[in-house]
Amino acid sequence: MFSHVKSVGCIFSLLSQLSNFGLVGKLTSVFAVFWTPIRGREKFRELPH
Repeated sequence: MFSHVKSVGCIFSLLSQLSNFGLVGKLTSVFAVFWTPIRGREKFRELPH
């Protein structure tokens, strides 16, 4: 019984790590989507017209 609880805990910790990783990935992608146009605008402003 104890080994069963241990395995469930292991699976739960793996799932929580995966969900955290997914959350970080989503945040990173959203940040990249917002950050790229800002950086592009700055570079465009730096270019001589």
